[in-house]
Parts: sequence; structure tokens; C-alpha cells
Amino acid sequence: MKFYINPSIELLRLDNEEEVAFDPTTGDTHFLDSVASDILRILQEPKDIDELASALASEYDADSDEIKSDISPFLAELAEKGIIKTEL
Repeated sequence: MKFYINPSIELLRLDNEEEVAFDPTTGDTHFLDSVASDILRILQEPKDIDELASALASEYDADSDEIKSDISPFLAELAEKGIIKTEL
């Protein structure tokens, strides 16, 4: 399964360097921490969880298996909120 950012989501940087994911179809605004911002930036192109974990491991100098277990519930939350989508 591949994950990718919902095409209707707009990633916006605020004046204070904070980033938000704005959904113009619902009006929902989601404030993002730096890791969430990195995940959504990587998911501009569809990636499976192994590819995403590997990219984050490179950026954060961390173990990709540990990252994978950490991001799995977060990806489910992002999908539930409509911020990301999945494809088979």
C-alpha cells in the first residue's frame, strides 16, 4: 500500500515558521510539527511505509524499523482526517 498527500490539501507556512495542512473543501486546518511536515513533504509522491521510513531514517539518522512502528498509527490518523490517501 502506498500513501500520498491528498491533492486538495494545501501545506501553508505561517509567519512564525509553523506549518499547517489546510483542507479547502472542509475548512479544516491541522497544525503540524516538524516531523509531520517532513512526512507530508515526502508524501508529495506516493510511498509505501518502508520507503517513507527509510527517507525519515536518513533525515533523522535513526533506525527505519523503529520509525516504521512509530509512524504507522500516525499514518492511520492522517488518513482518517483526510490529509493523506492510500493506493494499492
